[in-house]
Amino acid sequence: MKEVLNITLIVNTTASSFSPRKLKVIETALNNFGNLRIENTKKRGHAIEIAKKCAENNEDIVFFFFCDGTLNEAAQGLINTDTVLAPIPGGSTNVFARAIGYSNDPIEALGELIVSIENKSYKKIGVGKINDRIFLFNAGFGLDAEVIARVERNAKIKKIAAHPYTFYNALITYATDYDKKNQTLKVILDEKVNPEIRMLSSDPEVFKDANMVIVSNLSPWTYFGKKEVIIAPMASINHALTITSIRALSIFKLLRIAASAIGRHHTVMHHKDIAHCEGVSHCIIQANKNAIPYQVDGDYLGSTMKVEVNFLPKSLKIAIPFKS
Repeated sequence: MKEVLNITLIVNTTASSFSPRKLKVIETALNNFGNLRIENTKKRGHAIEIAKKCAENNEDIVFFFFCDGTLNEAAQGLINTDTVLAPIPGGSTNVFARAIGYSNDPIEALGELIVSIENKSYKKIGVGKINDRIFLFNAGFGLDAEVIARVERNAKIKKIAAHPYTFYNALITYATDYDKKNQTLKVILDEKVNPEIRMLSSDPEVFKDANMVIVSNLSPWTYFGKKEVIIAPMASINHALTITSIRALSIFKLLRIAASAIGRHHTVMHHKDIAHCEGVSHCIIQANKNAIPYQVDGDYLGSTMKVEVNFLPKSLKIAIPFKS
């Protein structure tokens, strides 16, 4: 006899790939799959509340039709519970769902998720944490976050041309707005609390005077259209965090790094102005002078002088692609 599951579908109706037609297809498929309840997010942080209630009610699975920022909220509500998170991509980039192996198309991804759940293809993964906010794929400090802040100021353009608009804003921000001299930061690592730490750099000084720091929980860092953008290929949900530190560069060097991150061989790993460190369970990221902008899973959170970064192992139960 087929198991009947208690399912909630959380929908972010502002996600760029959302449409009533797609929602109807998803709803029909899930109605045939278990006892379905549908909740629409109404405000920032609402997905956290809904997901927490699902876990408290011992629901089996929370499907989430999302963009990356609101998926992060749902995950926060399910930390250290047995409720399974099943991500249906609905945003412009969908880093997390694609990085763990699902299609970028929401209907195709739904079919893959149903196969995963029928075969109980679940896994407890680790997540990162910045102060009291978790992240699924990465947190960024400095230029990375400044670009996201700039893109978020015009949501309409982002919705129809997210990747070209982001690239354009990266160039403009770096060339004109970003204070490369006074907005620098350092990464403070304590090897006593990071027994598995491994430095992958010829110049560890890059960790002391950087313009951008990325803390990764998986790879790729993001996507540009169909292409993966890889700056830390060793990052994985199967072990602790990877930190990438990049110091101030000319616009031409930055473009070369961007090209190598998208290219076939991902030679960004070997650049002398970039440092990597893997196996990080805890660190401090601190501004050297002025407050530094930061983002979590593509969600701009403002500026800060100092944050604490932690890794929470095996803290989130997700549906992963089933491999026969």
